[in-house]
Amino acid sequence: MIVYLRLVGESFNFAINALRNNKLRTMLSLLGVTIGIFSIIAVLAAVDSLDKKVKGTLSNLDKNTIYFTNVSFGPTEIPRWKTEQFPKVGYDEYQYLKRSLGNVDNICFQYIAKKENIKYETETVNQISVVPATYEFLGVKSLEFDEGRFFSESESNSGSQVIVLGYEVAQSLFKTTEALGKTVRMYGQRFTVIGVVKKQGMGMFGEDNDSSVFFPANFIRRMYGDNSDLTIPVIIIKPEKGADVPALKAELTQKIRSDRGLKAGEIDNFFVNILSGLTDLIDNIVGQMNI
Repeated sequence: MIVYLRLVGESFNFAINALRNNKLRTMLSLLGVTIGIFSIIAVLAAVDSLDKKVKGTLSNLDKNTIYFTNVSFGPTEIPRWKTEQFPKVGYDEYQYLKRSLGNVDNICFQYIAKKENIKYETETVNQISVVPATYEFLGVKSLEFDEGRFFSESESNSGSQVIVLGYEVAQSLFKTTEALGKTVRMYGQRFTVIGVVKKQGMGMFGEDNDSSVFFPANFIRRMYGDNSDLTIPVIIIKPEKGADVPALKAELTQKIRSDRGLKAGEIDNFFVNILSGLTDLIDNIVGQMNI
């Protein structure tokens, strides 16, 4: 035992002498260890912050929300050249699903469209996000209003030129003036302002209701038709509370396959994206980053 203690003591003295006699090497070694530790801490903190940000954003959404479109929200084994041949989702399919799909709280039709400029008298706001959708959008995505309202079913069906402004858009166009009832210009057309959304801030995936405007999807259909390359249509389905989402997805898939005349053995020429699947993908990515 004494031999071991003496050996430990001699090793400690040898180490101390080595440190004293090689001050530069000691300093560089300590610096390297310090930088390494803080780098690991910084990376883990960044990953944890990203994870919390994503989870916080998704917590405000219904993770069972289904997005039916011709674009996949995640990795897919189907080659890109083949997915580019998939037909776009149709307005008639939205109407068909609305009539026939069960266990659904709300279904809305929306276009993903390029950004536009909006103008009121001498004021112009450039590159705002446009959200052409049907009136059920309000039941699928919760929006709170500073003033006014969302567009009605009749306004939605007729493609009325009414518009709901995001908070920042309204502030930029009208400053301290009340927005309701004013006429703005977009797509070279006049729209009547019927509502202003409360300030919300930007979400994790770039969605920013504050810098967006909302108006009937049928206005876009009237302008561009159903087969325009300028828009990507998507049908958003919010299941009833407690609904069997996998069963609902299977029912949706079967109905669309039948409606499109797909034969047994043919692959689906559409994607049914579910937010819960996206959260699983995010968990997997974060886990790999932590490793």
